Amino acid sequence: MSAIRPTTAADVMTSPVVQVGPEASVAEAARVMRTRSVGWLAVVDDSGGRGRLVGVLGRADVLSVFLRGDADLRHEILHGVFGTFLGVDPATMEIDVRDGVATLNGELALRSDAELAVALVGRLEGVVAVVDRLTYRSIESRRDAVATPLF
Repeated sequence: MSAIRPTTAADVMTSPVVQVGPEASVAEAARVMRTRSVGWLAVVDDSGGRGRLVGVLGRADVLSVFLRGDADLRHEILHGVFGTFLGVDPATMEIDVRDGVATLNGELALRSDAELAVALVGRLEGVVAVVDRLTYRSIESRRDAVATPLF
């Protein structure tokens, strides 16, 4: 006696459709995929109440965000976090990234900048850990510097 095999997509599909909105973070989509045990998510735009399919998201799409190269991460840390966001000359920083572990070396003006740098780097997609070897010249924060009367 042979088993009856499914013959249509309806026979093997997941129902109801597991979906996320286009504004969902990649981390959120990954959690939905894991908790619902699916390999694909429908990306549905519910604006206007129409529920329009705008794309699909697979495991490979999600993983590609987290599997960034070390050189790419180093560049984003140096130029994005330190250069653009903190306004620090990237040439004054020594950043090493190996297998997603970012080691931060260098001196900043304020303790709050060092703390912020560690927090920002830790939130970058692809960074798995941060080794903080930053130093600073002053424990005063930007907020303290602004609030301090000039005379």
